[in-house]
Amino acid sequence: MTDHQCKLEIANASIGGKLTGGFVDRQGVALPFPPVLRSGDRIVVTINYPAVATPPAQLSGTFVFSAAPSATAQATATPFVREDGNFVCLTTGTSGPLSIGGVTTYTFTSPAHPGGGPQAAYELTFVAADNTNPAQPIQWSEDPEFDTSS
Repeated sequence: MTDHQCKLEIANASIGGKLTGGFVDRQGVALPFPPVLRSGDRIVVTINYPAVATPPAQLSGTFVFSAAPSATAQATATPFVREDGNFVCLTTGTSGPLSIGGVTTYTFTSPAHPGGGPQAAYELTFVAADNTNPAQPIQWSEDPEFDTSS
């Protein structure tokens, strides 16, 4: 089982918008190609919150899985399947801040890839939200891609 690291950064904490970053290797260097998930692997998304803003008590995170734009003939939009056989296209969670060395981060973990099935190409749309003001949450998103194999 491998945790594939996706490191994202909030550029502007006050207006939301696009997250920057993507999948990285163990040294934190951006991958030049999409990672390949195998049986038992998970995606771990770490959000870096900007030091110039006061971090919220928690962020919510939403994983949305879909077929990658380049996937033309694959049968499923997500590689994640529950034990009952139903597909997981969306999963959500919350994370509190962790501050190390002056950097505030929030961490979210996907379900484990059950394995099986043909190799396929997928896109993760990850949405982070500061729900401090529920009537007007501030949201950010990014769409890194990944592949699977049996």
